Parts: sequence; C-alpha cells; structure tokens
Amino acid sequence: MGEDSPTDYVVIHEFLRGIYESLTVGEAFRRGLIDELLDAPLPASEPDHLLRFFLSVLEANGVVEQRDGHYALTERFGEALRFRHLMEAQIKYSTMLVRDLAFDTSAVFALGEVAEHAIHEPATETSPDGPIGDEYLRLYQFDLHDSENPWDQAATEAWVDYMNTLSRYEAPVVCSKYDFSAHRRMLDIGGNTGQFACTVCEHAPDLHAAVFDLPGVVAIGRRTLAGRPGFDRVEYVGGDAFADELPRGCDLVTFKSTLHDWPDDKAAELLEAAWSALEPGGTLLVFERSRVDLKDYQPVPFSLLTLLGWAWTLRGPERYEAVLRRLGAEDLQLEEFHLDLPWMVLTATKPAG
Repeated sequence: MGEDSPTDYVVIHEFLRGIYESLTVGEAFRRGLIDELLDAPLPASEPDHLLRFFLSVLEANGVVEQRDGHYALTERFGEALRFRHLMEAQIKYSTMLVRDLAFDTSAVFALGEVAEHAIHEPATETSPDGPIGDEYLRLYQFDLHDSENPWDQAATEAWVDYMNTLSRYEAPVVCSKYDFSAHRRMLDIGGNTGQFACTVCEHAPDLHAAVFDLPGVVAIGRRTLAGRPGFDRVEYVGGDAFADELPRGCDLVTFKSTLHDWPDDKAAELLEAAWSALEPGGTLLVFERSRVDLKDYQPVPFSLLTLLGWAWTLRGPERYEAVLRRLGAEDLQLEEFHLDLPWMVLTATKPAG
C-alpha cells in the first residue's frame, strides 16, 4: 500500500453494494466473525454448514478468500477495516431506511415531504413509543432535536451519531484542500457535534472555533467530543440560525453538509446571515456534496442509500455562487472532486473595505 490519503475511506463502498452482501457483512461484525478472522484463519472444512454458507457469501463479496485450506480476510477488506466505524454506520442507517421503505414504499416520496415540511414546520405530537415506519426519516426532523419526548431524543442521538461519523472521515479531506492555518477564529454553522471544527483545529494549532447548532445538538456534541484533539479550542453555542444572532469576531465562516438540508430561499437566508457575521476581509467556505446524476449510480449501492435518497436536494456550486456574488463576494474559488458522491469546496472573500 502507498501513503495514506484522507480519501482512503471510500474503499468501504466496495463491500456494501448489494443489500444481501451488506447485511451479511453487518452480521459478520455483530457475531464477532470478522474479529475471529482477524485473530486467525478458519478451516475451509468447517463442519458447521451454516457457517460455511456464511463464509461463501463473504467470499463472493471479496471479504474473505481461501488460502491453504483456510478462510482468511482479503487484503482489500483489511484496508476497509481501518474504517470499520464508518462501515458499520452505513450498514446501520441504510438498514433503517430500508425498513422505512419496507413498511411503506411511498416513504421514498416522504423524503421530499420531510424536507419540505417536517424539517421546516413544527412537528405533530407523538407517543412516547414513537411512530411506526419512519425510523430513518424522523432523524431529519430538526424541530424535534430539542424535544423532551424520549423517542425524539433517541432520534436526535442517532442523527448526531451518524453525522458525527460521516464528518470524522470527511473533515480531513477538506483539511487537505484548504489552509485553515491562515485564520484565527472560525464559525461553523450547523456544526453538529463539532467533529468538523475539532478536526480543523487539530490541523491548525493556532485556530479557535465556535460551533453553532440547536441547543440539544450542541449539548450532545460537547459531551461526545470532550477531550479529543482540538476540543479545548472549540466553543459550543446553541441557537436557531434563522432567528438568533450568530457569534461575531470570526474571520472564517463554514458550512459543512448543511446548506443542502434547506430549500433555496432558506439556504440563501443562511448564507446572508453568515455573510453578515463574517468579519470584513474574512472567508466563507462551503464544503458540500454537489449535484448528482442518478444515472451514474444504478443500481443504487446499499451503502449510498442514505445519501442518494436526498440526491434531489443537492445543488451545483452555481446556486451558492449566485447568492455570494449578490452579497458582493470577491475571489470566488471552487474545487470539485469525487468521494462517495461529487463534492465541492467553495470559498469567497468578504471585501475588506
């Protein structure tokens, strides 16, 4: 293997293409089979016929191979195991979405309803046990993230866990593409647990950051990331970005996987608020998945279900560039690249005068 790259984590998708293959990998983790194989190969003559069948499915998926009469993990899957946490998260949350769709196939259209209504309007009251059939979709009802209902709190914890896991692997990528050490104070709007901000601070030792998100979310983040590198330079601020004043005194304002959650008018409103909070001469940075052509992802890989389910919300950079130009932005810089899906890093400078 060559030198490690921040983008190496995308290897996990090679083993999570089909639903059956992906669930088999998940079950192998759950039963401890992967850990057994890490310790030592298993005999190919294993007398347990169910285990033999299980291993044959893993072999067909490239997870294991037969060598000298034994089953052993492949070198390629060994590389993917470096990102086991992400692999297990993608299996877990894609499975949740599949259960929603199995309960009601019209749930695929509910993705749109959630984004257009449930995210942006007050939620209806639910029982303590929660509703049936919207296990995954409910994670994105942001108005529930400060609810005292146990079901809502569980959904918030799950959503924060998933976003935190994604940022753990995505944040180092932007750190390899942008020099954060050029700034002294950063504001990350919709910063969730602060995983992105902590990673940036770890790469820029003199940088301080403020994470702005809903109070219930930042409370989880403060608890989850306490003690990790960069945490001592991250401040958590709870509030509503559409109603509350954003922290001032920052020469860098960032949006990481936030703007696509909102329709055009709301995304523009967030950019305007960020621009107002940004110091003159400062930089606004957008790190987002970009527009997707679904024809390029057929059949849809199991591991990308949770991402491609929202593909229609992803915008090309020109939509954000238009808003920033209207605000008077200078020196717009764009880099586009591919990870699990197309991504962009877009930066714009606020005039100093």
